[in-house]
Amino acid sequence: MAPWRASQRLQITVPSLAGTGTFELGPNSPGNAVAFWIDGTGTYASAAAGGSGSLDVTMATTSRIAGSFHFT
Repeated sequence: MAPWRASQRLQITVPSLAGTGTFELGPNSPGNAVAFWIDGTGTYASAAAGGSGSLDVTMATTSRIAGSFHFT
């Protein structure tokens, strides 16, 4: 496993998150869910790059969100 680098960041945004469920990531995703990967080589955004994937939220409270994701 590579050591953590301050120049790497993963950000997942789901503006319409109101509870648990599966949210599609990609340019035409309902609910506008987007995944970003940012590193020293640039920024990848699933909405802009035509990527795809999903976010599965298994718990959502005002203080914690848990789940899993995958994208390509």
